[in-house]
Amino acid sequence: MKRVIVYIVLIIIFTSLGLYGFFNKPKELPPKAILGNTYYSFNKNNGDYDEIKIDENKVSYIGDLMDLTDCNDYEYKESTGILKLSCGTSFKLDAATETGIMLEVNGINEFFYSDKENSYKVEFQKHFNTDINSYKIQGLSLVNTLKTNYEKLLEMSSSSNINFVYLSTPKCSNECIIFNHTFMKFTNTNNKYYLPLDNLNKESIKDFKNKFNYDLTDKENPQVIVFKDGKVLEIIDIEAKTFDLSKYEGFGNNYGVENEENN
Repeated sequence: MKRVIVYIVLIIIFTSLGLYGFFNKPKELPPKAILGNTYYSFNKNNGDYDEIKIDENKVSYIGDLMDLTDCNDYEYKESTGILKLSCGTSFKLDAATETGIMLEVNGINEFFYSDKENSYKVEFQKHFNTDINSYKIQGLSLVNTLKTNYEKLLEMSSSSNINFVYLSTPKCSNECIIFNHTFMKFTNTNNKYYLPLDNLNKESIKDFKNKFNYDLTDKENPQVIVFKDGKVLEIIDIEAKTFDLSKYEGFGNNYGVENEENN
């Protein structure tokens, strides 16, 4: 009888230990080196960055690649690299390097970079088939053929013809690098000019504000100022977050005709 009791006790002990081990086994986690880091993927379609961060207990994601609304708890299988989230969505962690992580989402590989700027540069290279510095040099050589100064700007502003002046500022970086090329196709006529703000002194900037009620400073986007008869008809704020600025090609060709029809 005592032996039976001993067996029963042992069975209970081992069963309890087994259940305890099952319910308290260590949670499988992605590589420790990537936990808590934010990774980026530049979205050339909208000009924003997709962002993902994997912690020990949750996944934080911003972007269009996945819909993780109210869904961030996950389970991870090291043998497969798959992260399965509480809402049923899953993706695979294919690789993790110093430069970023490779995710497989719906059968498509997407690389997220540890460096935000690097993500932009790589997508830029893919889209334009050249690096950003080379594209910048090429664009500047193009718009410099249209370069003007403040005195000439005042002369053309009084013309009875419409004139377009592309204004770039020191704060305008990647956006102006792209628009430099696009402005060459802004209109197929000769009434387009280029004026970098850093060519103007404080007196000229102040004079421009007094004459045209427009402050030339602190502009981060490319600006195209439309002049006619001594007036500013319009200041076009160029939306240049994405790589595709084709909507501005030929923009000025029918500008006067369209305005006359609307009057």
